[in-house]
Amino acid sequence: MKKDYMQEIIITASAVAGAFVLYHLLFYLLHRRAEKQQRSIPSILKQEIYYPGLFVMIAISLWITLGLAAPQIEKKTFLVLRHGLIILWICCSAFLISRIISISGKIT
Repeated sequence: MKKDYMQEIIITASAVAGAFVLYHLLFYLLHRRAEKQQRSIPSILKQEIYYPGLFVMIAISLWITLGLAAPQIEKKTFLVLRHGLIILWICCSAFLISRIISISGKIT
């Protein structure tokens, strides 16, 4: 039983780390594009959306991991974790949307 939990922890950590690396790669490319074109819009996006987008990516990777781990988790535990992830998703999405609205004010 202990081995199953360790496997789930490793899978979850791998999914979050993969999302983190992918997200950093995306923002590295955005940073390079902003430097080459010397435009303010990619620079504003990099400054304002970095953390909200990162939180959304982590929430998505945790959601996918929970879906994969569902058969090994007790139903009550699964429901509690799913509810917590839904709350996390709502908070992260609200944070991202508020930043997007803030950016639209800066661009126009």
